[in-house]
Amino acid sequence: MRRDSVAKGGLSVALARAVGMGFSFLLFLALARQSEQAAAVFRTLAVFLFIAEFLGLLGTQRWLVVELAPPGHQRRQLFLNALTYAAAISSGIGVVYVIVSYSGAYDASISAGLRYAAAGALGSAWLLCIQSTLVGVGLSSRVALLNVIENVVRSGIGLALVALKANVLSIILVFVLTRWVVVIAGLGIVFRQLEGTGIRPSAEGLKAFARQTPQFAIIMASFLTIRNAGLVLLPALAGTRMAASYVVPYQLYDLLLLLPTMLAHSASHLFASRAARSAASLRLAMVRMLSITSLYVLPLAGLALVLGRELLVMLAGPRYLDAAPIFAALMVAAPLITVDQVLSLGMTSSKAYGKDRTAVSIGAAFALAATFALAKPYGALGAAIAFLGAVALTLGSRLIIARRMIRPQDLFLIVWKPGLASLFACLAALGLQALTAAAGGFLASAGWVIAGVAALGVYAAALYGLGALSGARRLRMRQFLFRHPA
Repeated sequence: MRRDSVAKGGLSVALARAVGMGFSFLLFLALARQSEQAAAVFRTLAVFLFIAEFLGLLGTQRWLVVELAPPGHQRRQLFLNALTYAAAISSGIGVVYVIVSYSGAYDASISAGLRYAAAGALGSAWLLCIQSTLVGVGLSSRVALLNVIENVVRSGIGLALVALKANVLSIILVFVLTRWVVVIAGLGIVFRQLEGTGIRPSAEGLKAFARQTPQFAIIMASFLTIRNAGLVLLPALAGTRMAASYVVPYQLYDLLLLLPTMLAHSASHLFASRAARSAASLRLAMVRMLSITSLYVLPLAGLALVLGRELLVMLAGPRYLDAAPIFAALMVAAPLITVDQVLSLGMTSSKAYGKDRTAVSIGAAFALAATFALAKPYGALGAAIAFLGAVALTLGSRLIIARRMIRPQDLFLIVWKPGLASLFACLAALGLQALTAAAGGFLASAGWVIAGVAALGVYAAALYGLGALSGARRLRMRQFLFRHPA
């Protein structure tokens, strides 16, 4: 069985997610233009589905990916144990969702949707088992296939329902049903790839999951807290309409991070293999990954800061113009979270789970406290500031804790060239936008698009001039992305 290279795995997943998220984004924009209330309800319930997926193994999917790296019959047993363990955990999550739905914390629409999310909790948890197993055995491209099917089908049906002016809860129901169909297909794919014929979990295997749970549950719960505190708490603290001012910029933030997140996800097998070889080999993989992702994230985040108001108005309409400061805070967080997820992957690949837990727990505690403190008086902007602070604090903690893995000066050497080129691009965008605004007419209305496209050209030229795209650098990147791991 030939494993996927980082490029094939990561880019195939990223492409599938990009296609799927394109459809999902169209669905979200259709809802946002139709009603702020509908957009906020939809995004909040989508977060609960996301939480059910990522908490389905209480964080032990990271351990599962590493344990699946060596070939052999133990892979099938690990997968069966994972499914059984996820079934037990997701049952508890479903019960919690039902209890919250009757607690009065949310309005009637979100409360009713939570009961749909409860019905999809088991499917979400099993989908996580399927995806983690495919990544663990080096077959990330199969994950891409499942992702594109799920996202395109459910979003396509959802767009049709929006056109028919159906209730937003009908879209959530479609999401749940589609997930179950994809899970059934995914189970068939995984079982065909795993050796052995067993169909029963082992008691010892389930105990192994339970032994790993305490530290991984903290890591995963902390990660979800940082990522979703604003999305989950804003509707309760500041109202559903206020949440809409946060969810629209957050959707764009999610799109920006799609490629680096998928590359890091696909590189899990490679990082685990490098960590088993030596600390120096793992560090080199981290440097390569950071070098590649910084070339992508820094210019797009910078240009989003400069052109964010126009982008929001074009995509979601003038009612979201006030969300520009929220969007800016999220764009500042994007490069930080890109570095943080590579450091986190390095920690877990080297089995430094305690260090990973410490760093992410610090950020989660801040995210929770700051969101409670800032969301009610300052609304969506307060939630965005809390998120940015939590991401920065988490990254700072990692750099201190993992100073032997990668040093701040190493990070500076990686990002200074794309960072400087991005600065040149942003300055060019500002200048061109001012010129087109002064010209008036069509140039004034389309000036931000012209400025953005031209600025990307300036960025590419600056990278070349600074030597960031030399032949040796391109060769190293190609080797990292396209070499098939052993």
